[in-house]
Amino acid sequence: MTEPQEWSPYAAKKYMERINDETNKQLEVRIAALEKLVDERRLVVNAALKAIEDQAKDAYAKADKVMDKAEALALQRGEQQNEWRATVNDVMSTMLTRNEYKVAHEALVKDTNAVAASLARHEGEAAGIKMSTGTLFAIIAATGIGVTVVVTIIETIIA
Repeated sequence: MTEPQEWSPYAAKKYMERINDETNKQLEVRIAALEKLVDERRLVVNAALKAIEDQAKDAYAKADKVMDKAEALALQRGEQQNEWRATVNDVMSTMLTRNEYKVAHEALVKDTNAVAASLARHEGEAAGIKMSTGTLFAIIAATGIGVTVVVTIIETIIA
């Protein structure tokens, strides 16, 4: 419709209503297109958020498992350390210190030397007795008197 040269109030009103109707239709089409675009974007964003949420849940579950394993390993390590400490404490409590060992060793060496000296003295005495008995028998045998004396002693014991 062409624009009239002169506007009557009724014609102006009709013209404005027609332009208004056309503009409203165009706006409704645009609004519908925008609503459709917003709905599509909302679906995409919701899908992305769901994917992120799923990934976060998976990551949290994996992190939770890792933490459980780490805690178990830490407890195991602590137990091993406690066992090691207990073993070291047992060894330390049953072992002699250097000074205690030195005192005990010196006493042992002194006692060993005393026993060795005593044995040497007794071996010398025993050797001396053996030698004097052997010498006595040799003298008796050499003199001939010994046989008579020995026979006499034996006869006295038997009688």
